[in-house]
Amino acid sequence: MKAWHRSWNRMVAGAAAAFLGTIGYAAAQGPAPSSDGSASEAAVHPSDGDVATLVGWDGRFSRICPCPRRRVCPEPVEEGLAPVPAVPPGEEVPGAKPPTEAPPPEFEAPSPTGLARGTPMSGVPNMIGDFFSASGYFIDVPTRRPLASIPVAGGDRRFKIAEENSPIPTDRAFFNFNMFHNALLGADGVPHNFNRFVFGLEKTFFDGQTSVEVRIPFGAGLDAVQSFEAVGAAPPILAAEFGNVPVAFKAVLGRSEHQILSAGVAVMFPTGNDGRLRDAFGDDFFRVNNRAVYVQPFVGWLWTPNRRLFLEVFAQADFDANGNPVLSAGPNSRLQTIGRFEDQSLLLLDAKAGFWLYRDPDARLLTGIIPTVELHYTSTMQNTDTVGPMTNPFNRTDWLNLTAGFHFLLGSRSTLTVASSAPLRTGDAGPFDSEIAVQFERRF
Repeated sequence: MKAWHRSWNRMVAGAAAAFLGTIGYAAAQGPAPSSDGSASEAAVHPSDGDVATLVGWDGRFSRICPCPRRRVCPEPVEEGLAPVPAVPPGEEVPGAKPPTEAPPPEFEAPSPTGLARGTPMSGVPNMIGDFFSASGYFIDVPTRRPLASIPVAGGDRRFKIAEENSPIPTDRAFFNFNMFHNALLGADGVPHNFNRFVFGLEKTFFDGQTSVEVRIPFGAGLDAVQSFEAVGAAPPILAAEFGNVPVAFKAVLGRSEHQILSAGVAVMFPTGNDGRLRDAFGDDFFRVNNRAVYVQPFVGWLWTPNRRLFLEVFAQADFDANGNPVLSAGPNSRLQTIGRFEDQSLLLLDAKAGFWLYRDPDARLLTGIIPTVELHYTSTMQNTDTVGPMTNPFNRTDWLNLTAGFHFLLGSRSTLTVASSAPLRTGDAGPFDSEIAVQFERRF
């Protein structure tokens, strides 16, 4: 058995030696000069030690190296450069510096705006929203039956931070379109749609830790001036109206690779028109001056457990800081102030869940498709005011709306959103019957 094993080793070693000679082993190493200056035979052919390096003595392949055993391989020499001499083992290369290990990089949470690059929060879309706020109602006092919506700022004068927004401060410009079906009550007693158009800009400061956002809203709904030939008989006057402008400040409270928590406050300024009701002679018999400033603190949280799923939450309170003066025609048909109407304080809770259905950051146009679903809860926190014929005839209300939609990521900076919303609780207290939303955002 041992004789067979030695024969096998010699056969494999001979084959390996022939192979090394064929591929130019001697040329790579150069022949070792003999005492008379000619190349020695031993240097031209690999030695047993060289073959042993290639072929283990037990006949199994170990490591392949074209250099003789215990000899340092020379570095390849570029044309025109002097060769680097081989250094025997155990000796240091002149001028060489001992290798040093680079310290492990410390974890640094990405900047908020940088969360769009290379983290699980990359490309997470904003919350869509659902919010519409009527401006109160002109009622029949004996029966408290709503007769018409008060057309302050076109019929929509409040703001919600969860409308097309994220807890992450972001440099962006955006445009929103919302169509609310049967959101306003006309003087003819017929519900009418309200279309809202919003242009917005958000800019970050302090290394992306904070941002300021401004929105410019327009509403296609009731004209700020409505004429009544007889209450409930005249058709409403529809027009485009400039709305109230909100300014929101947002700051990061804490963040990690998978979560971010932010908080802020929004202030809504009364830039829309006053609401006026006129009689058949063209004289104002009722007016609501648009003077209320709304203060809206909020918190937002975003959680991405992995690169496919995410959860987004907003909580907001909405306070009317000073109310709107209400004027009514007196005995001499001149308008007189009869009180100040303060809108009810609101509590707004919003939650969104979504997942990446398709994601390809290297695609030329469509880089992601994200279906999402949202729940929106709005509750009044106090009883309604009543000033003359102006009030909320439904008093304390709770709205629960469901929003579902798709976000389409276009390139690395743009998002197109198409969604629909509907109330889960039916009844007269609902703010609208259904909603269609289209949103476009461009980050920069």
